[in-house]
Amino acid sequence: MATILLLSTADTELLAARNAGAGYTTANPARIAAGDLPGLTAGADLVVVACSEGARPGLLSASAGAAWPVVRIVSG
Repeated sequence: MATILLLSTADTELLAARNAGAGYTTANPARIAAGDLPGLTAGADLVVVACSEGARPGLLSASAGAAWPVVRIVSG
């Protein structure tokens, strides 16, 4: 089973992923530092970043040169 890291500012998305029992690791980017990314991404096969446009521009920039596939979903 693939391990997916979901970074989302929507707590409902994080709760749903956590309860899915499908190998998700979750975190809210508004509550983590960019320096926490290496520990969160360790072992991740895919990283999904879903947050509002102004939520954490530094975190989105930090994911730009990632060694793992990143899907960015930016709204409003």
